[in-house]
Amino acid sequence: MREPVVVLIRVNELVSHISHIITIAAGRLLYPDKTTGFASSSAATDISYAHNNLGDIVTQVDQNGTTHAFSYDPLYRLTLDAVNTLGSGVDGSVRAIGYSYNTQDLPFKQTSCSDAAATTVVNEVEDVYNGLGQLTQQYQEHSGAVNTSTSLSTQYAYSTIPAGSRHRRRVFCMTRVSYITIDCGDG
Repeated sequence: MREPVVVLIRVNELVSHISHIITIAAGRLLYPDKTTGFASSSAATDISYAHNNLGDIVTQVDQNGTTHAFSYDPLYRLTLDAVNTLGSGVDGSVRAIGYSYNTQDLPFKQTSCSDAAATTVVNEVEDVYNGLGQLTQQYQEHSGAVNTSTSLSTQYAYSTIPAGSRHRRRVFCMTRVSYITIDCGDG
């Protein structure tokens, strides 16, 4: 069994000339005590976590007692952040956020769900990219899954790349698109 690794990170602050110390030890992140600036001995200020064999964080318990479970795809990209246990006083309307990626390895869809199993969609964002990996359109649905025919979206346009120049990501035009249906009736 390996010995726990302790890392001390000093962040100098001009106020009161106190060096705050964050200690990482044995699956816990110890935040500084607000009065002394040194690592707190109170578990109420800690974040604890567990890793898999690849070093990815698979569970995390934050200061208010909320327990997150993280899932990854075969390319080690985060695919789900699910809240299995809510801390006291935490709003539970969103219990999971799922992430999908396109073939360019860019974030394609971000889905908020009301349950930890990620089966009931609360809201969603869907991104569309061009061949250069530039965001060209972003759909947002505030109640349910994105429907590209009816969801609000923002479109982005970029200036063209002159021959022989370097590629630069500069937004040329941004347009907000909203779909409105008007029923004029029969008469």
